[in-house]
Amino acid sequence: MTASIASGAFRQLSIALLATAAIAAGPSLVRASLPEQLAACQEDARPEAERIAACTAVLQSKGEPDGIYAEALLNRGFALEGLGKQAEALADYDRAAHLNPEYPAIFNYRGALHEAMGKSDLAIADFTSSIRLDAKEGYPYSRRGRLLAEKGDLAAALKDLDTAISLDAQDATALVARGAIHERQGRPEAALRDYRRALAIEPDNEEAQAGVERLRGA
Repeated sequence: MTASIASGAFRQLSIALLATAAIAAGPSLVRASLPEQLAACQEDARPEAERIAACTAVLQSKGEPDGIYAEALLNRGFALEGLGKQAEALADYDRAAHLNPEYPAIFNYRGALHEAMGKSDLAIADFTSSIRLDAKEGYPYSRRGRLLAEKGDLAAALKDLDTAISLDAQDATALVARGAIHERQGRPEAALRDYRRALAIEPDNEEAQAGVERLRGA
């Protein structure tokens, strides 16, 4: 899974869930192979087909906490996305959200998929759910802010992007999006500052480069 959506806390949660299950119900609840299957399910570098097989094995285990199954569904959904199987990925994300509605990463992943599928209203709703669950993560503010800007709600978009950047000063994408809003609203100096900040983080960012070129000398 990508760090921008679900950080190391994602893996920490899985370990905690496994430990809780073992303590609560004894060693018989968690088969010896389950942690290895779950680790393979989560492993970013593993080929998608292998990840899907590992996640499916976790899902076929019996008597585990819902959080374990939600995690397997989330990871399998991401692997399915990697194979271009958006509908199947969405079905896994939906099931994961049903099993663990308090886990913000699920809504971040589903929101990103909804956005990729052109379903901006559903994407905004998912990022809003993620923010409700964890208001200290910059990613959903950044994604929601860009979608709101596309819809023309520049005031709400700017507020989201300000928050995203305050939480993650290295979010070049949010800086470019905020710069574009400043530019649209007639604040070229503020826009130029944001574009230059973005380039300091990502020197090859083409949108930031184009913004600087447009506003140089403004």
